[in-house]
Amino acid sequence: MSPALFAEFSRIREERQLLDHLHSNLFNHLMLVLALLQIGWILGRACACLCVDLAKESDEGAREMSSEIDTAGEGAGKDDSIAIHGRITVENSGEMNSALANALREKPAKLSVDLSGVSYIDTSGLATLLQAAGVARKQGTRLVLDALQDQPRYLLEITRFDRLFDIEGQEPSR
Repeated sequence: MSPALFAEFSRIREERQLLDHLHSNLFNHLMLVLALLQIGWILGRACACLCVDLAKESDEGAREMSSEIDTAGEGAGKDDSIAIHGRITVENSGEMNSALANALREKPAKLSVDLSGVSYIDTSGLATLLQAAGVARKQGTRLVLDALQDQPRYLLEITRFDRLFDIEGQEPSR
């Protein structure tokens, strides 16, 4: 084997080893991110359960956990709106999911979700909004989140999910 060919073979082997090492590191980093996401989900569920338990201990807290969901619309092909009020948690995000699903079932051109009355939203509420956004995109409905308040806006911003929604109303808190 000529020295030039041997040098080229050695260089290729070193590059392959480097790529294998980088691939292994990337895989390890991805596994770490997935583990952290699972831990975050578990902690979020534990915190939600703790909050629910604490709220159930006091009547005032239990009243705060409830939400009122009001809907108003004009029918298929028109612009619809839905107003959500209260604290959206794992306890009542199903109610919000039902209201959004019913509003989207009419296939409006635009669905405005008025969140001006929402003081708090947890990850289950966020998941409900993401699910509604997916349904809206598939059917060609423009889903608009309107008048986000402090904590719900902050949650969307730190998760960077604010980039997935059309948001109208107050300016970002950045």
